[in-house]
Formats: sequence, C-alpha cells, structure tokens
Amino acid sequence: MFLVRLVGSFFLLIAALSLIHDGGMTFSHSKGILITPIGQHWFDVSPASLDAAESTVRSFSPWFWDNIVLSVLFYPAWVVFGLLGLAICYAGRKRERINIYAN
Repeated sequence: MFLVRLVGSFFLLIAALSLIHDGGMTFSHSKGILITPIGQHWFDVSPASLDAAESTVRSFSPWFWDNIVLSVLFYPAWVVFGLLGLAICYAGRKRERINIYAN
C-alpha cells in the first residue's frame, strides 16, 4: 500500500506544480485568469507521444478518443492530476483493523 500512496502523492505533486504554473502565468500576464489544459501541457512536453497515443487509441476505438479522451484533455491539468491523486491516495489508505469478538 505504500507504493500506491507514493504514486498518489506523485500525482498530487504534479497537480500542485501545474496549479503554480497556471498561477504564475496568470500573474505575469494581464489578460485575466489563464488555465492550461492537460492536452496543452502534453503537447508542450512531447508532441510525438501525444500523436502516438492518439493513433493507438483510434486504432482500437475512434469513439473513445473523440468522446472520452479529448474531453479529458481539455480539463485543467491540476484538476485531472489532483482528482487522480486523491483517488489513488484514498484507495491506498491505511484501513483500520476491526476486531470482532464472538463470545
């Protein structure tokens, strides 16, 4: 369970860094609130892997890419990674042991 919580914490760290990036971009420009979608971050980091992922997913199910993946790629990166990190941390939490004694 430690490894699961570690992965969840890593996703939460990515979410925090993405939120800091968006906040810094908002304060450095006077155009209002700037929110960078996760697809833009992915394209900036590695456009070749984005194209490879698109072609791979489209070969299996074009509907899944068009309706599910593209809608997720338009969400802010800090929202996606934050929710994913919280879900993974919750799944890997330490559960309390319940002692049941039958007399």
